[in-house]
Amino acid sequence: MWGRAVFESLRKDLFDSPAALARIPRGGFLTISIVPALLAGASTSARCRQLCLDYIDSQLALIDHNIEQALLRRRLDDRAVTQELRGFAQAHHRAKALLSKPLPAMDVESSAPSSMSSIAAYLSGAHR
Repeated sequence: MWGRAVFESLRKDLFDSPAALARIPRGGFLTISIVPALLAGASTSARCRQLCLDYIDSQLALIDHNIEQALLRRRLDDRAVTQELRGFAQAHHRAKALLSKPLPAMDVESSAPSSMSSIAAYLSGAHR
């Protein structure tokens, strides 16, 4: 369900940008935020939207806690991780602002009801 939306987001923000692609080290990897998948899931229903907002709040609290712990340790080897976490926090804040805005009426016919219920179940932790 979210694969196409995430790929499209990456295509626009990464694959179509030689400068962005150049930041990925040869033989290296790129870690991305889960935000594109959350935005895709949130678009399926009001329930999924709220579940994604709840997830974002949980992630922001966890990120803040981990950064605080790293700062207390005062270890240089934590710096790269805290920078990555701060980037994820920024992405989560942008997504939260976007998802907190009222939406126009949703086109519920665009997604199959069974698909929406399975997405809501997954996001709520009921899908195991």
